Amino acid sequence: MEQKTNYLALIVCPLINMALGMGWYGVFSQAWMDGHGLTMDRINSNQSPMLYVVSVVGSLISAYVLHLIFQRLGVRGWLDGLKSGAAIGLFGLVGTIVSYSFSLLPLSAAFIDGGFAFVLFCLYGALLGGWQKKG
Repeated sequence: MEQKTNYLALIVCPLINMALGMGWYGVFSQAWMDGHGLTMDRINSNQSPMLYVVSVVGSLISAYVLHLIFQRLGVRGWLDGLKSGAAIGLFGLVGTIVSYSFSLLPLSAAFIDGGFAFVLFCLYGALLGGWQKKG
């Protein structure tokens, strides 16, 4: 049975991204700033609405591509989606660790940013795997 695109589920993904980001980077804010050599003054001086536009567009693209991958793999159900999302999120975590190592950034920063990607794709996977339209 062909799976139709659930656009409402795709629209929810940027909301998950924002909510998780506020919580995740709220908890790890000081360690994250230290790991990237940032201060609150510098962060506050560089605020732009465009940052949020990029975040929402990136979330939509990531969610849609994950949906397409799920269609190809025949992912069905939230648990199957969670497992598949975790496998894909692992690429983000490992890639961040490798990139940050070459950039001479601390491993703690890599785990904060890569861990966020891992958890985000687990959540996206569970949502997109479980909330599907049948066609």
